[in-house]
Amino acid sequence: MRKFGGILTAMVTGILFIGMSQASAYTINDVFSTDTGNLYSGDRIGNYLFEIYGMDVTQSGNLLTFDIYSNFPGIDPVGGWTTYSADLGIDVDNNGTYEYGVAFSGINNLAVGSLYSVNTGLNSDLVLNGWYTSRYYEPNQRPSGYNYIYHEGMPVTIAGYNGNGPLSLGNVTWTDIDGNYPNYRISTSIDLNKILAPGFSGNITVYYGGATCANDYIKGSVKVNNPVPEPATMSLLGMGILGLLGLKKRKR
Repeated sequence: MRKFGGILTAMVTGILFIGMSQASAYTINDVFSTDTGNLYSGDRIGNYLFEIYGMDVTQSGNLLTFDIYSNFPGIDPVGGWTTYSADLGIDVDNNGTYEYGVAFSGINNLAVGSLYSVNTGLNSDLVLNGWYTSRYYEPNQRPSGYNYIYHEGMPVTIAGYNGNGPLSLGNVTWTDIDGNYPNYRISTSIDLNKILAPGFSGNITVYYGGATCANDYIKGSVKVNNPVPEPATMSLLGMGILGLLGLKKRKR
């Protein structure tokens, strides 16, 4: 899906329903330009490869799927700075801190496509609420001979997480789109049960920094509904537990 007109706001609300068909515009739009030069345009700065066009967020049952439209191929060397894809941030209480993240590149020894509970208590010059900022990745903080253009201090990748590993495994796919721009659709999915209580209905905020230079980034609010397990499902679960207990008793 493509949208070829810019809008003046980088944050809009999309309402999701189970089984809802795709809308004709992005769930979350980003300010962008068709300019392909190395100039400021919209909220993207620097090379056109870092342009983000929009994000579609769709729900089916407890599965939430993200499709991000961008020109960024996932990795790109820029002078002495190799940029990688940023991780996807999720803010469930809409307070500006991204408590969950999906690893997109595998840097920092994270499993690509996996969902993590971010250790938001981590903070330093280069870490903001558990996220490495774009300044963390710039080599030698503007070394001689380079004049990097990027958004400084923006959260881009998970710096630390809670527990011994990811909450769940997954994958991220880059699909090459026919035509000029955007060049790629970046897709991943998460299980809402890992981040929300059953029966939750409300808005969450999602954020994507584009690349480790944060030359473009996108955020917005989406409404989700985490379904409560149906009574029949609960009955089957209960019968299964009783069956296991009976089997254990017979083995004694």
